[in-house]
Amino acid sequence: MEKRDAKRYIKKVPMRFGTQICDHIGVTHNISESGVLLKSNRIFPPSTKLTLEFSLSSKTTVSCQGIVQWAKRVPPAFTRLIQNHGMGITLIHPDMEYRHFIYELSGHQERRKDTREDIGTASGLSAYMHLSG
Repeated sequence: MEKRDAKRYIKKVPMRFGTQICDHIGVTHNISESGVLLKSNRIFPPSTKLTLEFSLSSKTTVSCQGIVQWAKRVPPAFTRLIQNHGMGITLIHPDMEYRHFIYELSGHQERRKDTREDIGTASGLSAYMHLSG
């Protein structure tokens, strides 16, 4: 039975993270509006509160807090063989830039682009304002 309430997208996003400062590195395996599967050599136990920095592009870094829900460490030799390892992290109040990134991953960017092309009409402008807001 699936416990998740948000769709996950397979996406590798470079990250920095830590309990006080972001002094560890990792990469997401999957990502959603409410959480991430983070793969790293540094694994924190469940219930640990982390500061997270996502490198969404070469110009955009987004920071937020998260709580480790589960953690599974595997020997380095097995990381390519075992899929579910790392940390499952629930995000605490991700900002608008992060949510916009997830929105773009969801495939809505095509609909949004089409609406921009139709912005000359009243219905196109209304749809664009709805999607942008």
